[in-house]
Amino acid sequence: MSRHAAATQLPRTGIQNPVQECDPSPPLPADHVLGSGAVLFPGVFDQHGCPLVIFPVDGQDKLLKLSKAEVVDFINYFHALLNKKQEKQSLVSVVADLRLASVSTIRFITETLLLLEEHKRTVHSVYVIRPKKKNVVKLFLKLLVPSMSCTSSFRNILLKEIPELSNYIDRSQLPSSLGGYFLYCHRSWVSFIKEIDAFVQEFLSVVQRLPSCISRLQALSRLPLPSNFKELQHFCSTNEAKFLQLRRSTRLHSS
Repeated sequence: MSRHAAATQLPRTGIQNPVQECDPSPPLPADHVLGSGAVLFPGVFDQHGCPLVIFPVDGQDKLLKLSKAEVVDFINYFHALLNKKQEKQSLVSVVADLRLASVSTIRFITETLLLLEEHKRTVHSVYVIRPKKKNVVKLFLKLLVPSMSCTSSFRNILLKEIPELSNYIDRSQLPSSLGGYFLYCHRSWVSFIKEIDAFVQEFLSVVQRLPSCISRLQALSRLPLPSNFKELQHFCSTNEAKFLQLRRSTRLHSS
């Protein structure tokens, strides 16, 4: 292939401005939020097709060590990630077993849900295994009454026992703690999410460096070829080194 042909083909690659086609990736929630297990987004759905956010019983003590804003950011992050892959934007549904939950936990969860709804509708349904104490049930319902400034319209579904969840969510979508047979390991989920995030960040880093690399390749392709053999050897070795350096800078070189 002639030098002129190489120069004319580079602009036709269709990737002169690849950065414009990639949305910036939001930061992954902090490790102490991801690893807490206080709130889960395990990739399961209710019968309306809404992804489930689960507040597990064994994570309720850890929940109070987080801020409501951190929990909202966690939910929004994974909800947005899921919606990127779907043609139709979905709402989330929430599941919480509050039978033995403390007043502090109930207040935290309800205030978090209202905060989640503050700017736009996010929640479709809230499935709650109701607290055993009647006064705590009254508190829960009172706290969920939206304020005048909040346009929350999610459904509150209060259930007496865990088996009733299967009327709204298939058991294949529920972990064993909620009467289902969905296999879920939070530690494995966190490890997988971190691996995927590291790959995405590396990919975006490469994409951001591509325009300058392409420009430098185009500049190299326009250099005049020496007529002297020794000069040509030097020209080839020098530009091969530059090419390899470009590959290393984009991390596209093989190990």
